[in-house]
Amino acid sequence: MPFQPFSRVLILVMIALALTGCGTFATPVSEVQPTREPVTLAPAVLQRMTQPAESAAISQQPTTAPTELPPTELPPTATPTAVPPTATATATSTPTPIPPTATPASIGDPVNGEALFRNGKAAAPACVTCHMIEQDTILIGPSMVGIAARAATRVEGESAEEYLRQSILEPNAYLVPDTPTNIFAAGGNSLMFQQYADYLTEQDVNDLIAYMLSLK
Repeated sequence: MPFQPFSRVLILVMIALALTGCGTFATPVSEVQPTREPVTLAPAVLQRMTQPAESAAISQQPTTAPTELPPTELPPTATPTAVPPTATATATSTPTPIPPTATPASIGDPVNGEALFRNGKAAAPACVTCHMIEQDTILIGPSMVGIAARAATRVEGESAEEYLRQSILEPNAYLVPDTPTNIFAAGGNSLMFQQYADYLTEQDVNDLIAYMLSLK
């Protein structure tokens, strides 16, 4: 073709202009070759690197379920024993009754009492000297028949035992009233022997009282 040589010239001129505008020709960058040999990874490692995150999480879960330990039972706390309240004494509490003391009739010996009544003791005269034990027979003092009943009515508030004891030891404490035919006291004093307390022991008196309470 007639224009082929011209085309080549035109191309060469354009290249020259291009080179003039850009300066020197750019030095082509040589391709840097790797200095290390490529590392070959094991298939298992490659599989783990390429495995999805979810699969990796699943694979990391323990295959054995943990053993559940039974809860430790605490020993029951002992219930405190209730202390019963201490009973307090009140002012209205009933006092414990004191058993009555034995009476002379229960502690005296009526047999020994009869012997004293009939025979006396030492300088103390016998009771029968003034007191008879027969009905309606009076010497100096009243008859002893029925004295157990009469002694309980002589002094108000005194028992038969108390009256008989007082009559023996304190003859003037109570004076038996005179009768139209008999006098039992003179000048405010009983005609009875006044010193029995000096000769009779307490047991002697108890024995005498026990005997006289048997005279119904």
